[in-house]
Amino acid sequence: MSTYHSATLPLGQFTFLAEQFPNPDTVFIYSFILRLGPPASSQQDSSTAAGTQTTQAHYPNRFDLLPRIKGLFRLLELHSETGNGGVVDKIIISQESLGQFINTLLPGAYTNITKIDLNRLDREASLRLIGIYGSKSEIARFLHSQGSIDGEVYVIWVSSSDILLKDVDCLIVSVALLLAEDHVWVNMRPSLRSGIYILSPPATDDSLTEPLVHYVIYWPEATTWNDDATGSVRKNRVTFMRYLTSLTDQIRALISPEHQAKLALNDPDQGDDSDEDDRLFRFEVAITNEQAEAVNIRDGFTVAHHTFFTSIAHIATSAGSTRSESLVPQLVTSETVQAVATTRYVPGVIETHRLDESFGEHRFTTELRKYGSVIISTSVDDAGFEILLKKGGLKNQDSAAYATYRDAIDKAERTIQQEEREEVGKSLAEIKANSARLRDQVSRYLAPKIYDLYPNFDPKDLLPPNAHQKHEGSSQAADDLAHFYHVCATYKSADRAVEQAIAKVKFSSINYPNFSRLKKRFLIVKYMLEKQRNLSEAQRTELVKSVSLNGELPSALKETQTSFAKLNTLLYVKAVALKLNILKETNDEETLKAYSKVNEPSDTDFFKSLINMVTKEPILASSLGELRNLALHGLRQALESSAKVLADKMISAQEREVHDAAKSSAKTRFARAKQEATSILRQAIVKRLFGKGKQPLLTIEDVKPSQSWNFDFTLRAWYSQRSDPTFETSVWSLDLSEDDRQKFKENPLHVPNPRMPRSPTTFTLPLSWRIRRLQILGSKKALLIVDCPDKIRLWLFPLRTGFSVDRPTCSIPNVHGRKYVVAVDEQMRLVALVITKPPDLVSLQEFLMDETFSTMHSRGSPISLNSWYTDGIPDFAEIAFFSGSEELCLVEASGRVRVLSIPSRSFRPATVNLPTKPLYVRSSPDGAALLVVEGTQTGPKLLRVFHRASFGSNENGIVKDLPESFNVTSNFCVSSTGERSKAFLMAFDVAHQRIISSALEISRKETEYQFRAKDEANNTAKETTTVHNSLINCFFEVWERFPVAAAIQRQTVSEAGREPPRVTFVSLLGSYSFKGYFKRMVQDFERRSRKPTEQRLTRIVVDSSPFDEVSGEVLSTSQYKAGEWIAELLCLIPIHIAVTMENRFVPLKDGVLDSALERQLLGAEVSKIINSISLGWYESIFNSYMADKPIKVVSSMGEQSVGKSYSLNHMVDSSFAGSAVRTTEGVWLSVCPTKDCLVVALDFEGVHSIERTAQEDMLLVLFNTALSNLVIFRNNFALSRDVANMFTSFQASTHLFDPSANQRLFKGLLAIVIKSREFYALFGRLRNLLFSQRSTHGTAGEFLITLKTLMAKMKAEDWGSLDQTVIKHRVAALSNMLPAALQYGRSDSTFDAEELRNLDDQGVVDQSDHNVRLYVGKDEEERERILVSLLEDCGVDPARGTVDEVATYLNDLAISRIAHVEKWIEQNLSRFPADNSDIRNLKRHFKDLAERLRDAVRLCPAQCNTCQLQCMLNLSHEHQSHDCRTSHMCIAPCEYAEEHDGPVLCQLCAGHTGNHV
Repeated sequence: MSTYHSATLPLGQFTFLAEQFPNPDTVFIYSFILRLGPPASSQQDSSTAAGTQTTQAHYPNRFDLLPRIKGLFRLLELHSETGNGGVVDKIIISQESLGQFINTLLPGAYTNITKIDLNRLDREASLRLIGIYGSKSEIARFLHSQGSIDGEVYVIWVSSSDILLKDVDCLIVSVALLLAEDHVWVNMRPSLRSGIYILSPPATDDSLTEPLVHYVIYWPEATTWNDDATGSVRKNRVTFMRYLTSLTDQIRALISPEHQAKLALNDPDQGDDSDEDDRLFRFEVAITNEQAEAVNIRDGFTVAHHTFFTSIAHIATSAGSTRSESLVPQLVTSETVQAVATTRYVPGVIETHRLDESFGEHRFTTELRKYGSVIISTSVDDAGFEILLKKGGLKNQDSAAYATYRDAIDKAERTIQQEEREEVGKSLAEIKANSARLRDQVSRYLAPKIYDLYPNFDPKDLLPPNAHQKHEGSSQAADDLAHFYHVCATYKSADRAVEQAIAKVKFSSINYPNFSRLKKRFLIVKYMLEKQRNLSEAQRTELVKSVSLNGELPSALKETQTSFAKLNTLLYVKAVALKLNILKETNDEETLKAYSKVNEPSDTDFFKSLINMVTKEPILASSLGELRNLALHGLRQALESSAKVLADKMISAQEREVHDAAKSSAKTRFARAKQEATSILRQAIVKRLFGKGKQPLLTIEDVKPSQSWNFDFTLRAWYSQRSDPTFETSVWSLDLSEDDRQKFKENPLHVPNPRMPRSPTTFTLPLSWRIRRLQILGSKKALLIVDCPDKIRLWLFPLRTGFSVDRPTCSIPNVHGRKYVVAVDEQMRLVALVITKPPDLVSLQEFLMDETFSTMHSRGSPISLNSWYTDGIPDFAEIAFFSGSEELCLVEASGRVRVLSIPSRSFRPATVNLPTKPLYVRSSPDGAALLVVEGTQTGPKLLRVFHRASFGSNENGIVKDLPESFNVTSNFCVSSTGERSKAFLMAFDVAHQRIISSALEISRKETEYQFRAKDEANNTAKETTTVHNSLINCFFEVWERFPVAAAIQRQTVSEAGREPPRVTFVSLLGSYSFKGYFKRMVQDFERRSRKPTEQRLTRIVVDSSPFDEVSGEVLSTSQYKAGEWIAELLCLIPIHIAVTMENRFVPLKDGVLDSALERQLLGAEVSKIINSISLGWYESIFNSYMADKPIKVVSSMGEQSVGKSYSLNHMVDSSFAGSAVRTTEGVWLSVCPTKDCLVVALDFEGVHSIERTAQEDMLLVLFNTALSNLVIFRNNFALSRDVANMFTSFQASTHLFDPSANQRLFKGLLAIVIKSREFYALFGRLRNLLFSQRSTHGTAGEFLITLKTLMAKMKAEDWGSLDQTVIKHRVAALSNMLPAALQYGRSDSTFDAEELRNLDDQGVVDQSDHNVRLYVGKDEEERERILVSLLEDCGVDPARGTVDEVATYLNDLAISRIAHVEKWIEQNLSRFPADNSDIRNLKRHFKDLAERLRDAVRLCPAQCNTCQLQCMLNLSHEHQSHDCRTSHMCIAPCEYAEEHDGPVLCQLCAGHTGNHV
């Protein structure tokens, strides 16, 4: 009788109680109470509405204790997956938890498993590490000592065989942590999964300079440390210890008192090491089983799972009401597999999905076929609709409407062009008729401008004489300028021409030479008269006469009648002075120069002061007439010239505006006509596309031209799919672990523990369809028979990929009132339907499945059974084959059972009459007997067994009562495990929501013989019986299975900061016991294995310590760079990258087979498959951390179970075959980093296995030999015929990938390794051979894309050139990034986008590029917006500065960015041939985008329409007037400051000439 005592402690106060228990058999257990239910706020009302389903709540982490242990992160975990040998455990990276740890260590360093910034981790973080393993209870105690476990505590004294559940609402952590035995509730309780964890204790002192110690913890399985643990547990133990010892060199083994008490550390007898006698075995033939027909029932397995629950679906009916339907889990029929199907109701909903992609015409046409209806939204403008018409193939949707549209467009274009020509001709003729009038009125307009400068002249005098006479007395005289003002008002460009002419015309200076000479003479004479007051009147008169150009010149001037002399004022003054005797010839010429250099005012000032001058010197009045006439002549010439130029400009402006207006009018009318025609066509096409509004519905929101050269346009759309209410069925295929299968072989009475898979196969069916039969065939295929309203549909489909509801394998028309029952025999591949048609027809329809259960066809015509039922057609309750035969048992509702032999078309004479209608009838999996379950649904049940051999001889059969647990069951199934004779009757226990079973021992009347080992006891190896020595021997197991010193050793972690390796056994035993035992273990290993160890094992320091010392302060530990250590962790774990199944090569994602992804990739293009392939944690190694290292590839090849993985491990220090798999399945990858290169190891499944077809073998051999630089062919003995066949298949496979067209493939050497005494020495030679080869894969980045491309091509069965596919993929990747690269200088438009890198080695492309955004698109508004942001960097109002400098700055930005991107493209394409068409197209596309980028920063050279600054819009702007992007006003101060009270800005427009006013 177990006793216990419990003490409850307050929350947050965790006290360790260490009393001496009176009962030595009791075990001390720490129990931590955690409430795992949902918070109160998440509780929902249990009531359900129509169309909903009542189910249990599901919480993703409900049964995982990890989130509830502070500071603990999971690094490695076991992932269960079904393989060839049953359920196997893969050790994989726990991605989410690893990411949390890395971001806790260094925030932002982890984005996802494929993107870890290991370089940053090296720079900014380090780790001090200690490894922990041992007893669960001690590890739990250690976690408490570190403060990781906190909460309400129960301390329980309980015997080792009992479990205390204190509170129904609480789940006791200790039960999961410390006593995690396998039992029925394994899936229904909280637990901490076995794996490698890392503990990050909270910091207690912020002043610490060294990093905190982190603990790498191996959390074991329940029986890990039992010496008699099962095979799978042992393999997991060895593998996890391999990882622990590789990740840390300071290890502590925490050993509980219970385990310590059963350690055997004494020195055992060494015994004889010779194994010669062990190789001789003797056998004898003996009778092992002589039995009669009998049946025995014993306890079977029980399976519970959180998905096993009964739900109530409330289904809306067409009448508006609801009906309720119970959805109970159903056992799935199978002869050799156990499975259960759960069903849930899925209400009909409308699901919407975005469709924002780029298309070409062909792809868009294909895309449209997917939708029942298409809506083109009103947000799609006519330009977008036209793109869809021309490049999207919409014109083919309604050819007649499109033809009408084209006719209307052509007709409108011709009509409008004719009207435009007529309108322009009429306007030009009118302009020409009024041109003379305009010229005259321009002169009249300009004449007052001269009068304003020269008030002395009448404006009429400035006009030509005939201008007065022409308009004298006419009606136009009153309104001489009416036409001129009309033109200015009507034509804006003409008005601007007038304004510009007025600004540019220069009337202030009379540009007439004779006037200039006369004016100069006049001023000289005036000056001489003022200076020479003593002249006589005659002299003064003579002096005045010399002014006139028409008078007689002085004699001195007559001698030099040259134009120069006439203009030379000095000679003129000298001649006049000599003539008048004013000066002597010998006088100094300084006086002459003074006279000749008189101040000359401007012409306007000269005429304004002329009256004053004459008033002072009346004698000068005689020169006034000549001066005035010459000035008038000059002004008339200037007026005539300016008027002509201005009039011509105004006429040109009129003509230009007439053309523009007519063109604009024509364009507007054509656009209106086109819009009308487009609207009519759009309505027709929209109506045609919408159809009857069928689902799915595509709504197109926007269409734009594509920026990518390989697409025509970009679509922004969404589609909706109205899903009808359905039933979703999930098929959970239970499977046995390898350990269970092995136990079955050893013990026929073993009760297995089937495991639930992590994910089911799911399919949905309409509510009106009913499943009549769901049966698993083999372990990979299934048969589904469904009743549909119109027909009976049958599907054969793979469990992993599911099936298409719309494409059944075959079907049978349904007839109203027809009934049928189904029987399936897996061994004979037969499906039989007994069909009863009203009123009295009954027939047998047979279907035959092919050997792979992929197709089925009707076997002959239906067989009529009417002749055997002359008394009337009965109702058939069940039919069932005797498994493995063509004998069909027909069970009538009355209870009569008859056996029909299908080949002979006859019934057996014997019949059986059951007392009641049976609940279930099936044959035993081996066909030995017919099993009948009888009873009531909720009462006791019995099993009635009729042996096939004696059917009918015993009317009642053999009757056995079923256990009481079968009383409340909903359905039954008979299946077998391991062998068909090991049958189990299963049922679903509705009351407890679980699967129950009973083992059936059905014996036939037979005698069996087999070989039995003779003197077995004498040949059994002598062993010392131990219980928990594996706590120490695990090191020996690691050394034995994995290399101690491999030929090629990992060099990921630097040696700096490392301490000598140490193992500390935390126990009450002294160090001497452990040291001695460990030393003997090392010596024994070195003597037996002869492996190279390089003295590493003898350097391990072994000691022991009590728990209190270990949980305290840590004095010395090894220190690692965080990035190096995480890289070591990633490279240590092999990843499963591919499998072969159903004659196909199937890549995996992140090491796991994803059925949903596999279905998505069926029929996908190679590029899509490449993008979907992920190597999980190795992506960060290949893509960034070690991307620039060269690659060497070494692989294994050979038959099954010859040691291929073992050889690879000792060659490249890998950890293959460390996943509890019987043999390697598919392809596994691991990486061994060295200083000079990365050695990639590929471990392949053995060829010629019974699970693989010849084609699957060929695919594996092809993949191996295509990539490898060195292939290790492992063979324990000699070359056999099978091996020769393998080489033949290799030669055949190379024809798929032509080596001449794939220069990077098939470059490896083959090394045949046969185990011998020099076995380990061979690996050093192989290492030298590998490193002596030239690397064919380039860098890690190059290898990664080559690997993915090869995998994708093999999956898609694309046997074309690999290099060409790699180029296409690289070009597509660059093309997709190219717009962002040109616009942002980065790989993407997001704020955290990476720099441009070489995709092969992830090196950053160095270039002096500015961190600015440019533009390569076609949207004018966006282009101008980005240009504005660039101009802001040039200061305020760059148009007011030196515009050339601004233009140079913008051009430099474009040149720098283009050079950067061009260098990026060249680096990424340098290893490919330049003459490749795809590369040429990419470079052509780059040039187009680069030119578009240059154009986007070019400024318009025109002048602003509002002021005189330069336009600062883009050169290609169309829809905006010229704009300088300023206020358009001059911002300089007025130059006439004295006229204002304070500072005043110039009031002229910006950029004006002249003074600031």
